[in-house]
Amino acid sequence: MLELRKRRVWEDNLHRINKHNAEATIGHHSYTLRANHLADMTARQYVRQMVKLTKSRRRRIGDNLVGGVNYQQLDIPEELDWRKKGFVTRSLNQLDCGSCYAFSIVTAIEGQLFKQTGQYTELRSAQPPTDSGLQHNNGKLRVLWRISEKHSTLFGKIRRAHDS
Repeated sequence: MLELRKRRVWEDNLHRINKHNAEATIGHHSYTLRANHLADMTARQYVRQMVKLTKSRRRRIGDNLVGGVNYQQLDIPEELDWRKKGFVTRSLNQLDCGSCYAFSIVTAIEGQLFKQTGQYTELRSAQPPTDSGLQHNNGKLRVLWRISEKHSTLFGKIRRAHDS
């Protein structure tokens, strides 16, 4: 019964993907879709199983602490493909540990290292870069700090710029 239901969901999603891609070929969308290992899940199942949002124990930051937006007239290119510049790395599955923030931070660090050195240094792995899981308080930034200490040249520059 479960396999039959998953098959129906997969077929529905595959139909949606094919329809979208057909529309993309005639210019209705600027991107195409493809099936992956989550294609047999509904959106509701995905959220329930993969999105682990936890309530913050910290108090909320008031609006008065958030800076205003400084709008400037910038010469922004119509298109920018970071792959052509070497900044885009392989995708990794963070699974369901709730450490999406950690993946984002580490990926940003990898990008800055690439920008500085011209060499790609992979800091991420299939294992989330934090002590993840409920037994570890849903992830900690300790491991990310250790990574930053390994690459102290870059982080020294960031710290000095921040202190100025």
